[in-house]
This record gives sequence, C-alpha cells and structure tokens, in this order.
Amino acid sequence: MRIACGRRTHENICANASALPRGAAGVALAKDKPAQEKPAVTPENPLSTWNKMAYTRVKGILARSAEKMPEENYSFKPVDTVRSYGQIIGHLADAQ
Repeated sequence: MRIACGRRTHENICANASALPRGAAGVALAKDKPAQEKPAVTPENPLSTWNKMAYTRVKGILARSAEKMPEENYSFKPVDTVRSYGQIIGHLADAQ
C-alpha cells in the first residue's frame, strides 16, 4: 500500500522506522548520548539590540544638547505656541 504524504510515502516512513533500534538496546543507546544543554547566554533578539543601540545614541545626543545650551536660553521658544527648550528637555527626562 502506498500513501503519499507530501514527498514522503508510507513505504519510506515504514522503512525508516524499521531502521530504528528496538527494545532495551535502543533505550541504552539513547541514554548513552549526553543531553544537549542550552547555552549559558542566549543570543539577543536583533531588533532589541538595535533598539538599545538607538536609545543609547539618542540619549547621548540629548544629553550633549542640554549641556551645550546655556542655562539662560532654556526658556527659548521659537514661537509662543510651542514649549520652551527647557520644557522639552524636562518632558524627555520625565519620560525616562
């Protein structure tokens, strides 16, 4: 009897299954192999790594910007309808 299942057939599966060790000898062979251990440190998610790098970069840029701006100019507003430079820096600091 031939039953197709994708690229494998019932005959192929039975042939492969008959090659497997049986009984106590098969169990002994399975016990002889050491269990695979998980690595102590798992690799990080690439997206998380990129986000951390981007956060650190922007944080550095904002810190340098705040240090560079003279204290008397923290009240600077290009127009009256927006927050001052100091208010924007304060907002960003509070969000962290």
